[in-house]
Parts: sequence; C-alpha cells; structure tokens
Amino acid sequence: MKKLLILIVLISGLANAQQEAFTIKNPYRNTDLNPKATFVVEDETSGNFAVFMISRGITYGFLYDKYFEKIKHIRSTKLPSKFISFQVYTIKENTYTFLMNTANNRSYGTLVFDFDTGAFDVKETDFKLKKERLLSVVSNFDTCHLITISKKENHLIIYSFKDNWDKPLKKIINFDGDYFKEETNNNYTFKELFYDKFSLTNISNEHPNSIKQASDKVKIYTKDLDVQITSNKYSEKTFIIDFNIATGNKNIASFSMPQFEKEGFFPKSNSYLIDDKLFQVRGNNLKLALNITDTKTDVILNNFYSEKELPIKFKNGPIIQKKRGLFEEQRDIKTTSAFLRKLQVLDIGVAVYKDGKDYIFNMGGHEEESGNLFIYIPGGGFVGGVISGVASGFLNYTYSKSLLIEGILDENFEHQNGTVAKNIFNLISDFSDQKKTKAETLFKKDETYYWGTYSSKYDHYTFYSFRE
Repeated sequence: MKKLLILIVLISGLANAQQEAFTIKNPYRNTDLNPKATFVVEDETSGNFAVFMISRGITYGFLYDKYFEKIKHIRSTKLPSKFISFQVYTIKENTYTFLMNTANNRSYGTLVFDFDTGAFDVKETDFKLKKERLLSVVSNFDTCHLITISKKENHLIIYSFKDNWDKPLKKIINFDGDYFKEETNNNYTFKELFYDKFSLTNISNEHPNSIKQASDKVKIYTKDLDVQITSNKYSEKTFIIDFNIATGNKNIASFSMPQFEKEGFFPKSNSYLIDDKLFQVRGNNLKLALNITDTKTDVILNNFYSEKELPIKFKNGPIIQKKRGLFEEQRDIKTTSAFLRKLQVLDIGVAVYKDGKDYIFNMGGHEEESGNLFIYIPGGGFVGGVISGVASGFLNYTYSKSLLIEGILDENFEHQNGTVAKNIFNLISDFSDQKKTKAETLFKKDETYYWGTYSSKYDHYTFYSFRE
C-alpha cells in the first residue's frame, strides 16, 4: 500500500510540473499524419514557429504565431529519396527554406515552404562539395552557412547562402604554417587534426548534454557568428580554434592535459568548454583527474584527482551505470577501481551545465559508438545540423547508455556537498515515461520547453510545456 501511495504522489507531482500546451489535429481527410520524425523551427524575429512532420517521404508544415494560434498548414509531395537529411534553414517572413543533402554530404537540394501563398518547391542545387568534409552548419535569420574542411589543403571553408543556393559566397580561412604541437613534440597540421576520421558533435550550452555527445573528440560551439572548435584527437592537449564567420578572423590556443606518471594503461582524455572555462578529464585504470582552466587567462582554476584505491571525493552521489531505451537500468558501481576499469573500454568524456551559479558536471564514458542521436527518418535519413537542436540534445541525454559520476562545483569551482537536482531533461524524461511516444521532439521558446509526441489512436500531435 505504501509503494502504491508513493507512486500516486510521484505521478501527481509530475502532472503538476507540466501542462498540455497545444495539439495539432490532422487537417487532411484522405490520410493519417503518422509522422516518423518531427522538428520545430522558430522565427526569432516575429516569434512565429513552424512544426514539420515527415511521413512516407512527405513533409507536413504547420505555421503558428507567437500566441500559439495556427496560421496555415502545407504539405509537400514526396521528396526525392536521394536527399536523406535536413541540415540547415533560412527564414524570410513566412517562407522557410531547408537545405537538404545526400548520404555522402556531397550533393544538396532545397525544400521551400511559403506559408503566405501555400506553395512549396523542391529542387536540386548546382552546389556540390568536392574533396571536403562537412564540419558544421549555422543558421542566421535569412542566411545560412556550411563550414567544411578541405581534403588537400589546410583550409577551413565557409559557404554562405542567401537565396543563392546554386552559387553561395565562399570564404577560406587559411591554416598554412599553423602547427599543433603535443607535449611529445609531435607536430600536426590543421588537415591532420581535423580532416581525418574522428567523431564530432555540435554542442549547445543552453541545455544539458549527454556523455554520448561529450565523448566525441571534436566539439563545435556556436554563438551567433562566433565559432569555437575544440579537438582532443590526441591525448596530451586540448586545441581550441576560434573564428568568426563574417570576418574570417581566427585564433588558436592549446591547453595541456593533467599529467600522469607513466604507469598503468595509456590514459584517455577529453574536454568540455562552457563560459570560457575548459573542463579537461584524463583517466586510465589507475588514476582519474579533472582540471578547470580559464581559457582567457590560461590560469588553472581548480583540479581534482583520485586513484583506484581512494574514494572519488569530488563526486556527488554514487557511480552510476545507466541505460535508457527499450529497457532501463541504473546500477551503482561500488568502487573507484571498478569505475576506472570499466572506463578503460569506453569513450571518455565530461559534460557540464549551469544550475543557477553552480556548475554541474557529468564525467564518465559512453558505452556505444560516439556521435549524435538525431531525429531519424525512415530510409536512413535524419534531421540534423542546427535543425534538430535541443531535440537532439534531449534524445542523446535520455536514450544513450553511459557510465558516469555527477558533481557540483560553485561559481569559484570549489566542490559542494549535496544532491544533484533533476534538470529539465530529467523532468521531461520522467513525464515521457508515462506516455506511449512516437516521433517525439522538443523545442524551447522563450524560457519554456515544449515536448511533443504523436498519438496514433487520435491521429494528432500534442505538445506539453515544461519550465525549469
């Protein structure tokens, strides 16, 4: 009876923490919506936003004003199967244009929704990538940018689209003569550091991020037109490249990892950047260290260290092995030795987010292949780039499998006692556990998060609101 009472109280508390925000009912009588993927794009100028659902190769668009009143809906015809992903977008009044690409990122096409006229258009562009690797994408109102790396030269290339989808403006940032030096005096060129195979992820510090994303060796942080790329491809240093998309100005910095004596297995390392503070983790089967450095002054603000025979004094709560998906498992691992031993076979990472003035870190390893969990489309495609945004962050945080510890640091980066409070993703995940989810998505508007899922029974899509 007590367990039943506790369960009722918990469910009641979750219900009070969220509200049903709005529902999209199917306006088409001849077919059900049945989306396989859903994403949301907001016009930050007008406050309008559009919900897009992909079903059987057809894209449905629903435009809403800032008061959540529906303005119009449109659906496309079936899209060419060669275009498997939506990468980036532009917004001009009530016209939304998406840049799509093929599986090899070489060929591109556009999908245009004009909500004023009710028209849509899809076509392949003349623009192609040749011997380049797509690194990141940036949307900025009526302009979007593709950032690539040349295969043959030490060049970072920026393509800027503003209605010129066939021939975008091209800007080259030259890294000839720039060398990235490790502690062992190994020198690497820009191309060697960034073009060769590595895992990468785009990071937003506006929401929590998963160990899955944090374990990637290259991370890209974007704010307006300023971009920072961090690389931990090699284990001894974190390299940071800052550049501005508009000016092409660049800056290169490097920060040494915590140093270990040469014993035990070869250490693994990674980093995370927030508020110009660099969190660097390094560990092997014997030791674990965390450094926090101010990247503007190159001053180490604090460091933490533990060994396999010692408790990890800078963590809050137990060591956790967590899995979420078809099955969920959360199992405590009792000793530091067991944690470090398991960490050796994983991709190590540290992720950090703010809770008021405090910094909350998750540190550990991801148990599967690194890379982003996108909003997937049948046939192998996905909604990626900047479009997936907070939704991709939530899916990675909720459904990936990881081994981790959590910790609380104050604004001076001193460890604080206490229990790590549930963050917004935890709260939404707890609520979504009670629902039968399909084509779920998440977006943030003003200071409110909106999580949505499709109901096959009623053929409608409902969003629920959550506030931190």
